[in-house]
Amino acid sequence: MQGQPGIGKVKVTLAIKGDSNMPELRADTLGDVSVGPNGFLRLLETQLGIPARDISFTARLIQYLGCIDRVNHAAAFYHDSYQADPFSVARTLLQWRDQWYLAGWTGRFADDAPARLRDMAAIEAFAADAVEPGLGQRIQRVILLLRDNPVAVQSITLRDELADFPHLWQRLIEAVGAPVTTDAPCMPQGRPGTDLHQLQQQLLHNTAQKIQLRGDGSVLALRADSPQESTPLTVLLMQGWQREEPQKSIALLAEARGDVLDDSLELLHSPRLGFTATSPWRPVFQVLPLACELLWEPLNPTALFQFLSHPVGPIPGRIREALARTVADTPGIGSVAWEDAITASLDTEEPAQRKKAGKKPALLAGVTALCARCWRRQPDTVRARAGSRRLAAGIAGELRRPRA
Repeated sequence: MQGQPGIGKVKVTLAIKGDSNMPELRADTLGDVSVGPNGFLRLLETQLGIPARDISFTARLIQYLGCIDRVNHAAAFYHDSYQADPFSVARTLLQWRDQWYLAGWTGRFADDAPARLRDMAAIEAFAADAVEPGLGQRIQRVILLLRDNPVAVQSITLRDELADFPHLWQRLIEAVGAPVTTDAPCMPQGRPGTDLHQLQQQLLHNTAQKIQLRGDGSVLALRADSPQESTPLTVLLMQGWQREEPQKSIALLAEARGDVLDDSLELLHSPRLGFTATSPWRPVFQVLPLACELLWEPLNPTALFQFLSHPVGPIPGRIREALARTVADTPGIGSVAWEDAITASLDTEEPAQRKKAGKKPALLAGVTALCARCWRRQPDTVRARAGSRRLAAGIAGELRRPRA
C-alpha cells in the first residue's frame, strides 16, 4: 500500500457554518471529515504538531492587561480611560488587536504611523510573547508552517463559495495546496409554481425583494399565544406527515425554545431531538448596546455591520440586508455606495412606509447613523448621553410595535 496516492489522507468538507449543528446526518466514514473553519484550523494544527490549548478570552484579557501596565504613560491615547476602567479598555484594545490579526496584521507598524498605532505597537512588543495567540495569529502561524510542512489533506470541498470566506481563511485554504472544489448550488425542492418553491428560491438567492404567496397550502404558518400551545400541534403535524410518507425524513428547525419542543415530543411519544435552552442574552437586548456603540466617534464599522446584520432591529430587515452588503464591501458610511444603497432601499418602499421612515430622523438618521450623521460637534460624553436616551426610547417603541 505504500506509495499509493490518497492513503492516509483525509477529504475535508468545509462550510462557513460547519462548526455548529448542521441539518443533516453526518456519516461516520474513515477519511472523510466535515468541519467548519475552527474545526479545519484545529485539524491542520493537529497535523502540524501544534499543541491545542483551550484559552478563554478572559485569560488572554488578564495577560494583555499586564502588557498595558508595562507601557502605559500619560501621553498614551488610552491613558485617561485606562485610569478609570482598565478592564474595559484592555478588552476593547484586545478586540481591536484580534481583529487586526484576522485582517492580516503582522504585529508591527511603520515608524511614521499615527500616534495611536504606535501606542498599540508598544503594547504589542510585550503582548506578542506574553499573550496567548488569538484566532488570527493561529491562522497566520499555520499558513507559515504549511510552506515547508505538507499535511495529509487529499481534497477540500467547499459548501460555500471561496469568496464568501474571510480573506485570511481564503489564504489558509489555498496554503494547504490540496485541490479545492465547490459543491453544486442547492436547488429548491418544492414543486415548481408552489409557495414553498418560491420561498425556497427566495432564501437560496438571499434577495431582499418582496414575494407574494398565493396560499396554496405548501407553506403553513401556525400562531399561538405561547410555545407551550404551538409545539404540541407542531409535533402532531410532524407525526401525521411521517405516517403518510414513512420513507421520507423531516427537517425540524427550532430557532428558539427548542427545549419546549423536546418536551412536547417526549409527551407525545416521539424521540427528543436534543435541543437545549438558549442563552438568556436574547437578540432583542443586543440591539440597544449595538446602536449605542454607533453614537461614538469615530464610527466603529464592525459594530455598524453587526447592527445591520442582526436578526432584530428597528429598521426593516430588507433595508438592513442591503445596507449590510454595502458596508461589507465598503466599510463605513458617507460613501457614494452608501448613499446609493439608502436611496435604492427607500425607493423600493411603499409610499406609506417611506413617509413613515421619514418621520423617524432620530432613529434612521441620527441615532443609528444609517442615513446621515446629524450630530453636532459636541464632546463625546454629552453626545453619547443625550443620544442614548433618545435611542433607548426610539428602539423600545419600535420593538414593542407589532410587525406586519
